[in-house]
This record gives sequence, structure tokens and C-alpha cells, in this order.
Amino acid sequence: MHRLRKTAILMLALVLVLFQWAALSPHARAKAVDPAVTVSAQTLDGKDVLAMTAVPIKDGDTAFDVLKKAAEQQKLDFRYTEYSFGVTIDQIGTIAPKWDPDHEYWGFFINGKYSDLGASSYKVKPGDDVLFKVVKDEPEKIPVTVTIKGKDVPDKYVDQTVEVAAGSNVYDAVKLAFGDDVQASIDDQYFAYINNIGGLLKKDQYFWISVNGKDLSSGVSSTPVHAGDKITLEIRDLQGGSGDGANGGGSGGANPPADQGGSNGQPANHSGISAGVLQSAIQRGFDYLLAHEKAGALDFYGAMALAQSGKSVPPSFINRVTADLAANQGVFRNVTDYEKYALAVTAAGYDATNFHGYRLIENIYNNPRLTNQGTNGVIFALLALDSGHYNVPADAKWTRSKLVDTILKAQNADGGWAWAGSQSSVDMTAMAISALAPYKTQSSVQSAIAKAVHWLSAKQDENGGFQDAFNGGDTSESTAQVIAALTAAGIDPAGSEFTKAKGNPVSHLLKFQRPDGGFSHVSGDASSPMSTNQAVFALVSYQRFLKGAGSVFQFTHDAGALKKASGAVHAAPSHKGEGRPLPDTAGSAYNWLVAGACLLALGALILFGVQKRRQSL
Repeated sequence: MHRLRKTAILMLALVLVLFQWAALSPHARAKAVDPAVTVSAQTLDGKDVLAMTAVPIKDGDTAFDVLKKAAEQQKLDFRYTEYSFGVTIDQIGTIAPKWDPDHEYWGFFINGKYSDLGASSYKVKPGDDVLFKVVKDEPEKIPVTVTIKGKDVPDKYVDQTVEVAAGSNVYDAVKLAFGDDVQASIDDQYFAYINNIGGLLKKDQYFWISVNGKDLSSGVSSTPVHAGDKITLEIRDLQGGSGDGANGGGSGGANPPADQGGSNGQPANHSGISAGVLQSAIQRGFDYLLAHEKAGALDFYGAMALAQSGKSVPPSFINRVTADLAANQGVFRNVTDYEKYALAVTAAGYDATNFHGYRLIENIYNNPRLTNQGTNGVIFALLALDSGHYNVPADAKWTRSKLVDTILKAQNADGGWAWAGSQSSVDMTAMAISALAPYKTQSSVQSAIAKAVHWLSAKQDENGGFQDAFNGGDTSESTAQVIAALTAAGIDPAGSEFTKAKGNPVSHLLKFQRPDGGFSHVSGDASSPMSTNQAVFALVSYQRFLKGAGSVFQFTHDAGALKKASGAVHAAPSHKGEGRPLPDTAGSAYNWLVAGACLLALGALILFGVQKRRQSL
């Protein structure tokens, strides 16, 4: 009995931990530090003594000053000796170089180059990468070649070979090659991000960086260089393709394209899927959903896809939305319920500010629990508000600028977004791009999208799909979300970045379509309404992209043109949890954790009860 009680207590403790993690777990968020430098320290054989740290600076700060700050941040032992001519560093962490008899000392490097000045004499500049490394005699140098690829790139940016200190990174090599022409920003996780070089990047362009022909899987500050490395910064457009005017791409599928387009300024079709095949796949998906609509197959994704295809959203769907709102008196615990209903209502042509008396839009921008579902709720809020270009008051709890800023701050160091924690998710990253797309003229948003696009392409497999353990492996939904996101941002999902050896996202998604017209969750499964809704939504988004028709998430240029549904305006809900909340189909990790915790608690109680009964027999 004592063992049973101990087991039950442990299981219940785990439940409490899960609940606490679900509610309070901080997201790994990359925060811009401006002005700032990065600082690190290494042993003679290149092992970290002081891990790279972003340190804010002020005028007059020296390399010694920022090293001291970084050591304090990481709580490392830091010893030095002051002389009339300056300061010598004796020990960082546990490492104290032995000058006698080994002739070791702390070498000081700026942007990959051994400094001519002492650490206490060199005044750091924003964007500097400061490295302290144990060296012996003459510091080792290694040759690296850096080139920028793009249309009309001056010769001074092509095939520049530089010698960087051993232990340097890609950012150091670029800085050493192009000097003050490099414009970079620093954040506390991703560290250096190259915004421009000599004004080469124009609007909606970014650098796609590779080493020896292999795309970077981490940031430029986190990627070490080795002798003979060839670093390439290719100018690319957010609309897809490279900045030299080539669209790139490959066939990626069995069906030859019937038309290539592009002659009227619209994007060319590089998917390998003809316009006829694409339309047929969409129509078959619609037929599947409408055939199962009596069972509630259609969701807000399917409704948006129908509307953007010029088709009517069936009355049965909008009646179901109305009935659910009435059953809950317009009050939901999860903000995503308001958001998805707003998207559905807007897709059907109705004004979500007052739909049968329910103020869906206000219940989004003034929602006190908008972040309770992590970044998920923030992302869908922006999508919903922009779907009908709804007005948001300046004194709202959540203005558009606040939503954008919150999404940007939630971006992980690798460029992706997570459901929770620091493990980036393909689906979440795609949805974040979709939400941010209308704001890509802002430099911070443009940089965030470029990082995310880079991460998604690196995550893509040779078939053109995306493996995501959280979502169950290679799923149609992940591929669909990426297609919708890229097209919303004006990026070709079948362009060179996303065309791999055996396909692209468009050709890959079609492999999930079943004989009945529906799409499966994973290959080989039966058709699923959820999968089909998202698949047709993605295919319609690609179809619209090829026509230059704009984002699939936005329905009208004038919210005043939306139909008014009759009904008195209800008072704003108190948000105290009254009413039955609808299931959150946005896939929030928090909801899954809470559900799992409840099941775990129930299991513990059942186990306790069964064992107690057995002991009483």
C-alpha cells in the first residue's frame, strides 16, 4: 500500500509539473540587442570557455569592458592585472594560459583578425565579433573565400580570399572580406544577422548563405569556418528565386506543366503540375468535403478555400457556426475559437464585428487571455483581423503593431517558431509567416520572414515534404501550411529554394490525395476532413499565387462591403469561463498538455482504486 501511494503521489506530482509547464513555460525568444557586440572565449584547441554572448555597448566601451560584462553574465571566474600601459587577462573561467614555459597567452581578435591593439585600448563598434582565444607563439590563420552572387554585383564582392584566425565563424569571414560595408544586427540568441552589404539588397531581398555549396543549418555566428571553405551569399527575392533574375526550380513531379505563365508579370508555374491537374485536385477535394458536410466535414480552412475559389460557402456550414455561437452565448475560453469563427464568417461574406449580435473581432483585440495559447493565439488574431481589414481602435489591448511585435519576439534562434518551448515547428513557423506577410515592408518583419524561409528550406526533405515529429512525421498538413505561408508572402513554393531532388511542396501535397478526392494525414491513411480542408486551402493559395491574386487569407479591401447578419449586439463577455468552450482545432500544445495531464491524473486515480480493491479482497 505504501508503494502504491508513493507511485500515485509521483504521478500526481508529474501532473502538476505538466500543468505548470503548460501555463508558464517561457518561449525561447530572440531579442534584439542594439547597439551590441558578440563576445566569446576559447581554449587553445578551440573549445568554448565563454560561450558566445550578446553584450549591449555604450560609447567608449572597450573589448576588455565587454569581456568583463560577458563573464559576469555567465558567472565565470575572471582575473586580470592592471598596468600603466593597460590590462592583461590572466584567467577566464578555469583557463589560465601558461606563459612560462609554454608561451601561451590570451590572444584578442576582432571580426576574425588578430588585433593590433590591446583589449583595454580597442573601442568596440556595433556588430563587432570579439574573440579571446588561448594562442601559442604566432596565432594560426586559415584561408577562406567569400563571394556574393547576384545580378550586377561589383567585383570587389566576388571571390575575396581572406585569412581569418582559427576559431572564427562565417560572420567573421564576411566582415573581414567586406569590412564596414556589412550592416548587421545582433540578438541574444541568433547573434549576428546580416541585413545588407554595400546596399546590394533591394526591397524584398535577402542573402541565402551557404558554405561549400551546403546551406547553413545554424546562424552565421554559430557556423565555424575551416581552411579552404567557400562562403557564398546569394541575393534572393522574398517572391522566390535568386536576385539575378532567374526563377530556378525544377519539374518535381510526373505531370508536365501545361503552361509556364510569367509573360504578363505573374509568377511562372515551376511546380510540374499543370493548371488542369491543379484545378481537378482542388475540385475533387471540394467534392469530398461537401459530400461529408452533413457530418460537419467543412471547417474554416475549407470555407476560406471555397470563397477564394469563387464558390459559395454552404448555408449548412454558416448555420453550424451560428448554432455553436448561440449554444455558448458567444463566450469561449480559447481565443482561437473567436479567431477561427471570425475567419469563417468573413470567408462567407459576413461582417465579424457583429455577426448575429456576437462581436467576434472585439473579442479578439480586447481579449485578456490572448497569449494563453502561446504564439498560436497571437498569430490567428492577426490573420483574423486582417482577413476583412477590420478596424482596430488605437486603445485596444491588442493593436496590430503589438501583435506583430509579439510574434517577432517569439521567433527562435534558428529562425522558426515553436508551439511551446524552443523546439521550432514547421506548422507554427508557416503560420507565423502567413500572419506577418502583410507587414513584410517593415525591415524587422522582412528579416524575420527571411530567417524563417531559410529554416523551412533547410528542414525540407528530398521529396519536397517536411518531417515534424510533433505533428506525426511527414504530414499533408505541414506541407499545406508551408504552401499557404509562402504564397501569402509572395514566395514561390515551387521555386529553387523549395525544389529538392524528388519534388516540391505542391507536387508532394498531391501525393496525399486519395481516390475519393480527400487527403490523408500521412501517406497511406484514409482521407481525413481536417487534412482535406487544409490541403484544398493550400492548393487554392498556390492557384491564386500563379494568377497574382494576392493572399488567400484576405477576402475584401473594404470591411464595409461585408454583409451584416441580423441580431442585437451582445455585451462583451466577461471571460470568466462561462459557457461550453469549443474544441481548439488549432493544435495548441498547451491544450494537448492539459488534456494529457488530465488523462494522467485519471489513470493515477484508477490505478489507486484498482489496487485498493485488490488489497481489500
